[in-house]
Amino acid sequence: ASVLILASLCVATGLFADAAAAAVSRLLGAPTPANGAFTAANLLKTLRSAALGAAVFAAALSPPGKRVAAAVRGRPRSFAGLAMAFLGGLAALAAALVALG
Repeated sequence: ASVLILASLCVATGLFADAAAAAVSRLLGAPTPANGAFTAANLLKTLRSAALGAAVFAAALSPPGKRVAAAVRGRPRSFAGLAMAFLGGLAALAAALVALG
């Protein structure tokens, strides 16, 4: 039942995106967006993100990806390792956002 509610909210967000954006803009005192939420450029960005996500998923399920995951799981756990992994991921995300921005 909860998945059905979540799915209906996702569909409703898509159907009423322009009205929701206008309402949020009014609440924040910002100008209403001139173009709709669903433009060709935004759709291409979404498709590119979905394709990259599918590629990463496929890479993670491949034999080399499973070996990398096993090596990561086998590393000793420490706060220093956690902090370095977090900072490395944050740096990678920032670089990707700058490159794709």
